[in-house]
Amino acid sequence: MRKRILHCMITLFICNSYFLSVVPCKASSFFSNKGSIGNTKIVDVKYDKLQIQATSHISAPMVRKKITEGPLSFEIPIEWEVVISPGRGAEFRKDKNMVGIIGYGKYDKEIRLESYAGNHVEELKITKLEGYNFTEAYRLDVGTGEPAASKTNKITRTVHYVFINKNLDMLVHLWFYKQYVDQNTYTTISKTIKLLLNK
Repeated sequence: MRKRILHCMITLFICNSYFLSVVPCKASSFFSNKGSIGNTKIVDVKYDKLQIQATSHISAPMVRKKITEGPLSFEIPIEWEVVISPGRGAEFRKDKNMVGIIGYGKYDKEIRLESYAGNHVEELKITKLEGYNFTEAYRLDVGTGEPAASKTNKITRTVHYVFINKNLDMLVHLWFYKQYVDQNTYTTISKTIKLLLNK
């Protein structure tokens, strides 16, 4: 069992330049799809120590490890690395590539859903989801173009999940690059997210 736990250890260090709260100062300054932060309004959230537990699920084509960070619990593929920003969220890495981010903070009803898609959005589809343990759940399929100065027509596609718990006044934002993460994987991860708080 000890060997298995060691095998499941993740890289843990604080890297504030990669993370932000899920509450932006402005709609356009939220999560960039390139991992850039922009201006942020920091939300102070108490957090617990990182806990890891390896789990195997017959229903999913992957072995997953359970991550507990702050008020969140979620599962990711066992081969992924996760970099924790205590009190804010985590960055996911696969084969040394940053493949996604999860963040959490205070829910602000004044911020529109499309704000969570990032900047330079050219394609956007918003779907309301059912069956999640949140007051409201949404999926945003996003196509992001390059800044005009780049003079390229490249479109980067990402998927975003926005989970809202109105009782706890809390919002969780999860997103992935579609070029690195397949639909089954990001759908499975989204369904493992739980809040460890009660009200």
